[in-house]
Amino acid sequence: VQQKHGFDFMVFLSFMHFGVTTVGMRALLHAGLFRYKEASFSGVYKIALGSLGSVGFMNLNLAHNTVGMYQLSKLACIPVTLVLQQAVMGGEPAPLAVKLTLLPLMLGMGIATVYDVNVNFVGTVFATVAVLCTVVAQILTSSTQARELVHAGAQSSRAGPKDGEIRAATRGVRRATASDRASPPSSARRVARS
Repeated sequence: VQQKHGFDFMVFLSFMHFGVTTVGMRALLHAGLFRYKEASFSGVYKIALGSLGSVGFMNLNLAHNTVGMYQLSKLACIPVTLVLQQAVMGGEPAPLAVKLTLLPLMLGMGIATVYDVNVNFVGTVFATVAVLCTVVAQILTSSTQARELVHAGAQSSRAGPKDGEIRAATRGVRRATASDRASPPSSARRVARS
């Protein structure tokens, strides 16, 4: 769009992306494909800012860099995520299998930088900020989802058994009681005989 048609409004393009996403998600919500869950502003605004920064700066990255550099910056999100999670946020080290899968990725990125990438200062700044915004948004999203799962699990265990579980347990007790009345235990039969 930018090269062929001279559309130089990357921030407006980001705005259009979010507008279409909003309309599409509202349509899916009204179609009943998912449920709306209330979330506090303090829990969501950091993720929203990270996501906005990610899309906006990735578009600026694409506007000021070659497609090769843009793709490399998107791939760079994977190792940067692992480094930030472990070194900065004190997360657990990635398993060896995950680290080994990064080797071909890093090798491919190295080869691509030699053959396909033209670097300029402004483009590099936009690419760096885009990668950082993307990684921070992904980390915040996954940690928020993990907290929500823990919270939901704690609420369901506090709520006790569901109605269906209570009915099933009651039926089982009724069956056991009825069978006990029909045939007393063997020790009771022995006492009755003597």
